[in-house]
Amino acid sequence: MLKPSVSLILGAIFVVLGAVNVWLILQATTRVKNARASARLIAAHRIGGYLFILTFCCMSYFMISRTRGGSGAVSASAMLHMTVAMLLTPLLFIKVLIARHYKSHYNLLLPVGLLIFVLSFVLVAMAAWPYLIRNPDIRSVSLEEINLTSPALDLTQAAATMQERCAKCHNLERVVSARKDARGWLTTVNRMFFRRRTRVPIASL
Repeated sequence: MLKPSVSLILGAIFVVLGAVNVWLILQATTRVKNARASARLIAAHRIGGYLFILTFCCMSYFMISRTRGGSGAVSASAMLHMTVAMLLTPLLFIKVLIARHYKSHYNLLLPVGLLIFVLSFVLVAMAAWPYLIRNPDIRSVSLEEINLTSPALDLTQAAATMQERCAKCHNLERVVSARKDARGWLTTVNRMFFRRRTRVPIASL
């Protein structure tokens, strides 16, 4: 599973590739009058397109892996994110099909390409926005900052808290079967809290 920062870098590469591809095809078809220069731009656009598709496949793989790794109901934002990703798949297929086999429909390539870029930007922005606007005051809790000296433990309250908090992302068997000391559980809780506040569903995505 990718770290949020790595997911954002992959998403940024995805959007930049899309933007460069749009610029290349616009240059080749409207700005450049020289046939050779236009052919070179179109060839670069084709290479960029395949890199774009490869990046999309990588992001989709990590997104599917992350979805399969969780349990319970999928959040509305994650569902919307997956829907946008699923819309991109047939559009990419249509664009490649027209470019390779149906040259009489070349006039559709530009609008389809622009739509793909817009959806790609929305896809990455949806994942990046929560991470970029995360609360700067979030910090990890250390063992020194909490009181672990009291032996009293309300098992009923602890079970209710586990049911309410942990079951949103994991099945309870996974939680109960884990064997960790206090420091191990603090590390886990800090990591889960950070992911919950900065969830990036694509590459991890």
